[in-house]
Amino acid sequence: MNRLREKLQVVLEEHTTPYELKMSLPTPRRLHKQLESIENHFEKINHTVPAIEKIKSTIDKMEQNNMVNLTPKDWVRLAWALSLLLPNQPEKTIFTDLGGRILDSFYSSKQSDMSERVYVALLFCYFSVSDLEIKSNHKNWISLRALLTANLQHILEKSRRVKSWMSALLENPDLLQSNPTKKLAMQFMDNSEDSHILKIAEDLRMPVNSWFWDQLILSTAKAICDLDDQAFFNKIETIFFLAEKKPHYKTKLLAMILERYAESKYVDQVHPKLKLEALNQWDNPQYTSSVGWLNVSPKVKQMVNQWFIRADLEAFFRVFGESSDERRFSYWMRFIKQMSFSKILLGSHAAKSSHYKYQDFRKQNKGRFGYLFGTTPLNNAFVMQIGNCFIVEFSEVGPCYMSSRNMLGKKISFDMNELRVGEGHKHLGRWEVNKFDPALRKLGIFPDL
Repeated sequence: MNRLREKLQVVLEEHTTPYELKMSLPTPRRLHKQLESIENHFEKINHTVPAIEKIKSTIDKMEQNNMVNLTPKDWVRLAWALSLLLPNQPEKTIFTDLGGRILDSFYSSKQSDMSERVYVALLFCYFSVSDLEIKSNHKNWISLRALLTANLQHILEKSRRVKSWMSALLENPDLLQSNPTKKLAMQFMDNSEDSHILKIAEDLRMPVNSWFWDQLILSTAKAICDLDDQAFFNKIETIFFLAEKKPHYKTKLLAMILERYAESKYVDQVHPKLKLEALNQWDNPQYTSSVGWLNVSPKVKQMVNQWFIRADLEAFFRVFGESSDERRFSYWMRFIKQMSFSKILLGSHAAKSSHYKYQDFRKQNKGRFGYLFGTTPLNNAFVMQIGNCFIVEFSEVGPCYMSSRNMLGKKISFDMNELRVGEGHKHLGRWEVNKFDPALRKLGIFPDL
């Protein structure tokens, strides 16, 4: 193309005087358009995969130690072979022993012998593999990255025009380094619909299953977790957005957020969306059978468990019933750090009511609440565990029962009489100081420090 431009310039010089050349001439738009069309044609050729039979023939030639006779087209075919799943192969060529031998062949050849077409094919292979494939066998992929890095400058120097993919690599050299998405993650963190990143992906012909997208999302989540507490808190929604983009990373991303949240100043502040997402993914943290919680540390599990217990206390004493019972709520909040289990049992009214407060509770606590029978429709029960003691409160204020009998587990339906176990303590007078505190002290339970 450049030779065509040079020829045009020579012709102009032959038919014009130096004075005329200084004159402002109209732009030859039609010719430029034709040149552009020709350039696009050759660009498409660079990205065209050769026929499989020709690739196999070239591999046979290479395997017969006939590298001396490899033609420029043969080298292109070998480069494309790396990204393909050839017949009778369990995985893409780059992850096989054959792929290692092909890469060795490229390393054995001179840098000056590598053409732009070969480089484009190798670059496509680099971006075309998935994160899962790399994790299972990364040795040859890392070798390919090193080959691309070593030859880039030579390819740029030989090229008469900077192509879009070249610009993408020049502007983002980290893409061929060990931490390829760190810089771009900072941009993606502030704008997850960043058209600049989409343009890079388009210029480099990245497929949707490329490792690039997985690493970009994980790098972005890590960058968010590295922010200070306030900035991290403000960006939590962005990580949820990333999880929607790559659902198979939901567990990993949720674990990352929760671990970071547990180290922040917000640790005692319930995050409703995080709480619900954790419940949906891993079930109730209060059940030892909920193995999903093995994805996070015990500290995180305890934090989320406390969120549910606090939410239960607030729902039962502040939301359910005709009026808020701040006195009982405040009393039991003094022991919240020691509570390991809680369950609200809904009477027939709360279980069936279409009122938003009951509907919202049932939606936010799917699989966590139970049902109460053998009592009035408006009565509900709240069961909590402190140490080895099980305590039952009722929304229609009556005696509170304290017992060492385990009445929880995964059972969901209870009769009123099943919960009236142990000594009953009425809420009369200064019940906190005169009745409840002494009863709890006998059981070895004292307020949180």
